[in-house]
Amino acid sequence: MNRLILASALCLFAGIAQGQLIADFESPAFAASATGTTVNGQNGWYTPDVAGTVDSLVYTYTGNARGIVANPTGGSQFLGGRSEGNTNLSRAQHNVDFSTANVWTFSFDFACNYDGIVPATPNLASFSTQPTGPKQFIALHNFVDANDPTLGWKLEYNVADVNGTSLLNQSPGAEWTNFTFNHWYRESLTVNFTTGKLTNITITDLTTNATLVANPDWYLTMSTDMPTAIRCFAGGSTAGSIAAWDNVSVTPACSADFNGDNVVDFFDYLDFVDAFAANLPSADFNNDQVIDFFDYLDFVDAFAAGC
Repeated sequence: MNRLILASALCLFAGIAQGQLIADFESPAFAASATGTTVNGQNGWYTPDVAGTVDSLVYTYTGNARGIVANPTGGSQFLGGRSEGNTNLSRAQHNVDFSTANVWTFSFDFACNYDGIVPATPNLASFSTQPTGPKQFIALHNFVDANDPTLGWKLEYNVADVNGTSLLNQSPGAEWTNFTFNHWYRESLTVNFTTGKLTNITITDLTTNATLVANPDWYLTMSTDMPTAIRCFAGGSTAGSIAAWDNVSVTPACSADFNGDNVVDFFDYLDFVDAFAANLPSADFNNDQVIDFFDYLDFVDAFAAGC
């Protein structure tokens, strides 16, 4: 079998076999109730061993105790968490083997609410890779104004610049704010763990289908270690921050999409050739810690297969 046919077959198989996490929190895979059933121990989800952590719960949309409206693209159940104040914060975690691919796409539906006293306390919620230390990003959901939570929430990121300097509470743009409480949105981003680059950050209003897209010059925190899990978090030392999650997806993206713009085209080829000629770490396409002609051949095979 020649290399091109083999690469095509492997790419097709990988698209099926390498999908690491897809969770819609639906029955019968997940038990749920209107008052909430702990997600701990359900389908690989667990409560991390962090002091003060309270369990996240799987709720039915019908009659749920948090008053979260139905997701237009959801089923009958969702994952939810609430800050109980001080260090009693809600965390739900799931392990992911990120060693199986270089490029990953993270996508999840998110809604939030607040039923605590004013002023509120940041952060409202977050979605992150774990643990802290290895290559990491944190998608933060924060109050527009903690003194008036009715003004809604905004999306920010804890990331790094190209030199590894920490960048906290970074906004993708002025329009990435004033999102509505108790309303569903779908967020996504793509991460290249070889280059450390974050690309194609999006948020879509699941009622209007209006979408914002950003490609800021952001990177993961600098480390040679890979993350091992993702975490859904509801936080704030003042009780009352409520976060709801549905349709969580963490899957390998196409490896030939070298520049991470979600399109495989000649710009990916040119960008790889430039990285290869400059002997950049991102040119180690097969992750064998050596940049050589096998990286070039493997990239060409993936590019030709469109995956």
